[in-house]
Amino acid sequence: MYLDMRPPSQAAALMILRDYVRRWKRLPRLIVVDGGAEFKSGAFGHFCDAFGIDVRYRATQKPRGGAPIESLFGVSEHELIDGLEGNSIQLKLARQISPTQLPNERRRWKFESLYAAFESYLFETRPTVVHARLGITPLEYERIRLQETGEREHLTVSFDENLLLMTSSYPPHHYHKVHPHRGIWETGGYYWHPDMSALGGSMLEVRVEEWCANVIYVNTGKKWLTAIKRVVEPYLGRQRYEVAQAQRATDRFNQLAAQRGRKTTEHARRLVESSDPIIFDKKIAQQRQVIGAWYGALNMTVARPVPRELVMAFETPSVLEQLRESTSCQTINGMNPMNKLDFSRLAREISPEDRLRYSRLTREQALALSPKEKIRYFFSLQVKHAKLTLVEKRIERCLGPFSEERIIALIGPTGAGKTSFSEYFLGAKLISEDVGLIPFIMVKVPALGPRAVSWSGVYRSILKAGHEPLIEKKRASFVKDGRLQTVQASSKASLLSLRTAIENMLENRGTVLLALDEALHLLRSGDPVVVMDSVKSMADAASCQLLLIGSYDLLELVTSYGQVVRRGGLVYFDRYRSKVMNEKGEPVRNEKDIEDFGAAIQKLQRRWPCESHPNFYAAREILLDATLGIFVEE
Repeated sequence: MYLDMRPPSQAAALMILRDYVRRWKRLPRLIVVDGGAEFKSGAFGHFCDAFGIDVRYRATQKPRGGAPIESLFGVSEHELIDGLEGNSIQLKLARQISPTQLPNERRRWKFESLYAAFESYLFETRPTVVHARLGITPLEYERIRLQETGEREHLTVSFDENLLLMTSSYPPHHYHKVHPHRGIWETGGYYWHPDMSALGGSMLEVRVEEWCANVIYVNTGKKWLTAIKRVVEPYLGRQRYEVAQAQRATDRFNQLAAQRGRKTTEHARRLVESSDPIIFDKKIAQQRQVIGAWYGALNMTVARPVPRELVMAFETPSVLEQLRESTSCQTINGMNPMNKLDFSRLAREISPEDRLRYSRLTREQALALSPKEKIRYFFSLQVKHAKLTLVEKRIERCLGPFSEERIIALIGPTGAGKTSFSEYFLGAKLISEDVGLIPFIMVKVPALGPRAVSWSGVYRSILKAGHEPLIEKKRASFVKDGRLQTVQASSKASLLSLRTAIENMLENRGTVLLALDEALHLLRSGDPVVVMDSVKSMADAASCQLLLIGSYDLLELVTSYGQVVRRGGLVYFDRYRSKVMNEKGEPVRNEKDIEDFGAAIQKLQRRWPCESHPNFYAAREILLDATLGIFVEE
């Protein structure tokens, strides 16, 4: 079943086939159609040929060939449509209707409720009503016929991306020539995909996406490409039907203006307006938005995942419109909220106390926040995902008083979430009820440009993180000839004094794990061997384990130093990958990572601080590639 507000078309016929497979997971062997042009389109015929469906056209002006369908039209009109409040059929006898009973004044049926009413009537009510000719219900008749003739096996058809692609419409020309630098010309603009640069001059099969005017699908013979319009702004969030209607209206006006040959100022102004492709019919736009939102919820719209910005019309109302309305009289950080926001600055302003407060909010409380607070709330969210859980298990195996690994290196790509994991997840796990104990201390090693990192600065940071008092008054001491001797130094504490103070503090505070974030800064502009010797001796002298956090550069230095390798363990924080190499060395689709990445997106999507939210899960593969598989930004 397919309900729409537009005339019959190729797209409508293909949408019926989509819905058929979605409901029954199979396809018919025979289809009887009338002489409509939509049933003679290339896409409809190609689909039926591919699945071995026999299409029979009934004789012209002899509707008895499709008697069941014609009968259904008549019965549904009398039993359902005529009884709907606001039906305009009464206007056939306009003089018998009072002004208070005009259908326009009594309309209350929305598209969603009308679709549900038709669906209930066709698939629930009518099959259980006794048929006038049969004397039994259609369901009973079908059961009896199955007993008489027997059942036959059906080939299950999957409602997947391949089926959605095969039920996508063809443009007027099925094959297009690829320009190596511009892409494919279709619907008044070029569509581009990076793989097209190597396909210049080729004639490729093209299918259009009816639900997004900025997207077409190109068949290279080996795979399908999702080509995006070079200039997306004019048709952002528009469906192909809207664009076609706007172009036809523009063409009609230009033809009429050319015939009349007027040269007035008003005519010139309207000519300029008519050349703007953003002039769309508001009524059609509203209809397509509602219909797109409904069929989008049924997963019957876009064949392949596309960026959310290209299909904003599926959101009802869109999050962007909600943001415009809620911030129309407000500013964020002293600037217009619709201008570019400094998200990194907003994220840095979130304190640990803010994260704790936001984590305790319910969805209703999050919806009541101001626009700026909603952004801060969403940035503060920390969710567990598959890669993070794996890292957590590996770290747990390395921790503990009986572990032989004194130095642990947490290595991964920049932005993978190493700092967030260490700060929030390890910090929450290694916590003590005794306020005098600090089981977990984390320090970020500063970068001083070309200069070597000051060890005294690192030591002072560790002491501050452990809430050690009188840092500058620390003095190293030793026993000589049975007497305690104190090292005399300048007004500031010496390096040896700070080192001794750290060892005492770690023991007194009951510290289990000392984490050094951006540990690679220790190795820059200095002798790596000397630095690693210092790290090794710190791990030997301290009563806790040492966690070094860094990117891939840290891996090479750590693994090349044998003393650290013998005393430590390596934990790799991997990113998600959409493709992996098989045994033959060929890239294949990585289903597990894609689904794990999508599951993490769904967790965040459930915390989206707006009444409605876009379907991020549908675009999980695009988001995975766009973020390089990195889920959390540090």
